[in-house]
Order: sequence, then C-alpha cells, then structure tokens
Amino acid sequence: MKEGGRIGKASALVGELLNLKPVLSLENQVIVPIAKTRGKNKALTAMIDKIKNDVGGDANQYYICIFHGGVEQEALEFKKQLEEAIAISNIEVMQLGICIGLHTGPGSIGLCYLDKRI
Repeated sequence: MKEGGRIGKASALVGELLNLKPVLSLENQVIVPIAKTRGKNKALTAMIDKIKNDVGGDANQYYICIFHGGVEQEALEFKKQLEEAIAISNIEVMQLGICIGLHTGPGSIGLCYLDKRI
C-alpha cells in the first residue's frame, strides 16, 4: 500500500514493525476499513467474521471468490477455513488482477461475495 501511495512511509514502517494487516471492505463504491489486525491469520479470521455476519446462514445465495497475490497455497488453506465456517463448497480461487494487485502487493488475499438474487 505504501508503494501505491495509499499510506505514508511512517504508517508503513509502524505497520511492518507491529505486523499490522488492514482488513478493508468495498461498500457502495467506497473503501471502508473493517479492522487492523496483528498478523495474517487474524486478518483472515476478521474476513470470515465479516462474511458470516453479511450472509448469515444463506451462503448458497452468494457467488464467493478468494483472490490472491501470488500465494495460491495460502488462498487454498483459507478456502478450507471459509468452507467450514459458512458450510459451503463452491468457492472459486483466482489470482488477483494487475490493477488491484498493484495497490495491495504480493502476498495479499481478498474475499469477494455477491448476492445471486441481485
């Protein structure tokens, strides 16, 4: 995020030292911070909590995709955790596109879900 100009050098340094991982959401075309966690595992847990809160017990009514920035094995492990958490098995895993990947950097993992009824 520092490379893309999203955060300053001081914020990036503090984030690196404390191993902070931002969890962001795109809501109504606006990026909204959901959480700042210490470590990737806590960030992934925050993402699971967010989708559980948003979809409730109706996960089959959503298209769900996990995106990764060159960390396919981590994304597949996250997929297993997510499948267990929301009881669904049709989750796609894809590599991030260049536009998003440019801003998030290598090692990023993202979660996208879209209501099929819309």
